[in-house]
Amino acid sequence: MIRNRLRDRHEGNHPGYALACWLRDYKEQVFLFARDFTVDWTSDVSERGAEKAKRRQHASGCRHSLSALGRWCRLSSYLDSAAAHGTAALGAVRAVIGGKPWLPPLPAVS
Repeated sequence: MIRNRLRDRHEGNHPGYALACWLRDYKEQVFLFARDFTVDWTSDVSERGAEKAKRRQHASGCRHSLSALGRWCRLSSYLDSAAAHGTAALGAVRAVIGGKPWLPPLPAVS
């Protein structure tokens, strides 16, 4: 069995073995979420924006113009940022309609 793990395949080593080697080489990065609880344990946060646009386009059944997609992305980003800072979507929309849009707090200057 052990001699088969290094056997060359027509596309390189076995995918499971290649994954195991990659995890071994990058274990500090892979398991960072177990040591530092502020790190997200999934990469979904970084992919969420693109996925929402794709899902909306698929659900609506048509392709939108770039300007319409840009407006939708700005609105979606605004609501996501407000939610990340504890502001409800309805409150953020009310603030915009009232002429005082919600803005994230400025970082402290030291």
